[in-house]
Amino acid sequence: MTTPSEELSQLFEDYWQSWMQHDPLFASMCGDKRYDDLLPSAADTGYASWKEQMQGFRRRQDDIPRSALSPVEKLNYDIFARLLDMEIEELNHFFYRLPISRTAGFHMLLPDLPTFMTMEDLRDYDNYLSRLQAIPVFFAENIELMRLGISSGYLPPKVTLEGIEEGIEPHIVVDPADSAFFIPFRKFPDDFTSLERERLSRSALETIRNSVVPAYRNLC
Repeated sequence: MTTPSEELSQLFEDYWQSWMQHDPLFASMCGDKRYDDLLPSAADTGYASWKEQMQGFRRRQDDIPRSALSPVEKLNYDIFARLLDMEIEELNHFFYRLPISRTAGFHMLLPDLPTFMTMEDLRDYDNYLSRLQAIPVFFAENIELMRLGISSGYLPPKVTLEGIEEGIEPHIVVDPADSAFFIPFRKFPDDFTSLERERLSRSALETIRNSVVPAYRNLC
């Protein structure tokens, strides 16, 4: 039989693992490489599922007797409850249906992918390519979110979209080698063979041309 302290610790662990799965980009930033080949789901159903998970964690926490915890655990308990409540409240307001502006958004986040993950071996490069290949689906999901936002009354102020093309047009390149997404392929680790470098560069050029550029063009 587990103690309240053990239940709280397990709750924190389960929440963290769920968060890593929900947001692979954040997992990469945290040094968790298990999801380095994935992009997050931007589907409305994905956010609804995430809210259900948060509500489930909150119910689990309510079942843990706070009075049986140590002072430090009580503090952690209270902080975690506040974080969950804030997350659930934000999801209730559908903030994610406004995924883009002139200063932030998924279109400006993705060019920084190489800074979120290590680019040290073949697996890292293949994972990065997998993420580039997933960009069209990710963009399509975000576009659908925006359409859903419009139909449900979630409209961004016009001023927040002025100049938005400045974050889109630089990625609509004629030569994929000029793309910011190609930067990791301009210099490889020293231990990569010439065949490996050629394969990766060829795949990158093809993916940028056929996946990345069309995805950005669809935003215009």
